[in-house]
This record gives sequence, structure tokens and C-alpha cells, in this order.
Amino acid sequence: MAKGKLINGFTMAAPGTPTQGDSLAEYVAKHRRRFAENLRLAIDSGDVESIHDLRVASRRLTEPLKLLGKWTCRRQTQHVLKSLKKTRNAFRRVRDFDVVLAGIRSRESTSILGADDHAQLEGLLTRARDRAFARAQRECRRSNSEEAATRIESILSQFTESLCDEIHAGIETRVSALVASWTLRLIEKDPRDPLTTDLHDTRLCAKRLRYAVELFRDICHRPDDPRTTALAAMQEVLGHWNDQLMIASRILAVARRPDVLATHAGWATKLLELASACIRSAEADRPRIIAVWDECHALLQSTDLSQPEADGERAVLARNEHP
Repeated sequence: MAKGKLINGFTMAAPGTPTQGDSLAEYVAKHRRRFAENLRLAIDSGDVESIHDLRVASRRLTEPLKLLGKWTCRRQTQHVLKSLKKTRNAFRRVRDFDVVLAGIRSRESTSILGADDHAQLEGLLTRARDRAFARAQRECRRSNSEEAATRIESILSQFTESLCDEIHAGIETRVSALVASWTLRLIEKDPRDPLTTDLHDTRLCAKRLRYAVELFRDICHRPDDPRTTALAAMQEVLGHWNDQLMIASRILAVARRPDVLATHAGWATKLLELASACIRSAEADRPRIIAVWDECHALLQSTDLSQPEADGERAVLARNEHP
């Protein structure tokens, strides 16, 4: 099979491969199914994995739906995007409590608190999680989150009916531009920079770039890209750093409650010790983050974003990023 040209770090697909438009529709349909299936399980049971998976699916749908909006009803697409965001936000606090509960079930937290104090903290957080879940259920039913999946089907139908050579070519250019844009944004959030004290933005940029690279791979039929593995490793170390600080924040919120300080001073002291341990763990992550970043950064720098094709891609993205 003949090789294609190199654009934005990717070898472009050779003639004879499936069209980008059909692949984009298939990508959206796959994540629409994932979103719909996990949404129903999440609303009905509050299943931990379903909540996580529906949030991931809704994020992975964001950029592809923006692309579909270029060639279908933009208003309908924007409505779906808002609905997906509301659903993510509705379950965000529930997911946060799931992360905290998983974190405090470690051997270290049990040894710091002791069995009884640990059980007391877990019970308090579980009740808070239950309240957050009840609010999420009400919000999803009020905003009719399940309707988003149906609307996506309608958008896909419009898109497949309008497919033509111009759309196929436009998809490849726009997704390549997306990769270029998030590459530049992530490089700007270099964790080695003394000004980058909060790594939260670095984590989000790494996640968005990974999704963009995987989107390009899946709809343009590319082999696995080494940036995918490097970005996944970056996400993992930054995710652990973020989780430790989130756990510390939740525990501190319990420890400084007036009723806890007034009647459970000993417990509050242990909670502060546990929060301090989480903060130290997050700080200990920084050398590992830098080590993983060095490898990731080398791969990002190997992508030539100065070539004319990339300049054109960034210009396309700049014109269309905020429809």
C-alpha cells in the first residue's frame, strides 16, 4: 500500500482506506452508546464505574460533536453539548466522593486513624456521597439527560446524509488542527516551569490532547502513536497528584467543622494528620511527574508545528473554535 504524506506528526492514510466521514460517524455512535448505557446504570444504581464511564464518554463526544456541527444543525449540536456538560457536572461531586472513599480505604489511612475513627470517616463521606447522588439523579431527570443520546442519533443521521468529498477532507484538516492546538497548550503548561504551581491545567491539557490524538488515529486510520502512551502515563501521574490533594481537601473540610472541633478534638487531630500525609504524597509525586513529562515533552517537540500544513491547521481551528 502506498504511504501518505506526513502532517502534524501523523503519516496520512493511503488511498483505499475507509472515509473519514464514515469513521467519524462510527466513533460518535460508539461513544453515544457508551454514554447512554452507563447513564441509565448511573441514574438507577449510582454504580461507581458507570458514573466514571459516562463522564469519559461525554468528554470524548465533545470535539467530534463540534465537528458534526459544522455540517449539520449547529443549534441542535450546541444543545446536546450543553446537555452532556450538565450531566457531567451533575455527577462530578459524586465522582469526587468515589475517589476520596477509594483513597481513604488504603492501608496508610487505616493505620493513621485506627479502625473506629476510619469507619466513622467512611460513614460520614458515604452519607455525603448519597446526598450528592440524589441531587445528581434529580438534575439528570430535570434536564432530561437521556434525551441527549437520542438527539445525537438525529445529528448522525443528518451528517451521514450530507457526506461528500469536501467534508471528508475537512474532517482530517480540522482534527489535525485540534491536535496541533492542544499540543501547543500543553507545552505552555510545562510542569517544570516555576510559574506552573498548580498542575490541574496541565492534567486537563494532557487529557484533551490524548483524546485528540486518539480521535485522529481512529477516524483517519493511523497506527498507534507513541504520544498516546506517553500522554496516558502523564495523565496517570497527574491524576494521582490531583486525587491526593482532593482527598486532603475533603478530609480538611470534615476536620474543621465546628461540631467536630468542639466534640471530637482527638478525631480532628487524626484527620489533620491524614490530610497532611495526602499532601506530602502529592508533593512526592512531583519528581515522578517531571520524569514522565521529560519523555512526553520530547515526543511533543518532535512534532514539527512550524510546517506550512500545521500553520494552516491552526488558522482553521482559530476561525472555528468558537462557533
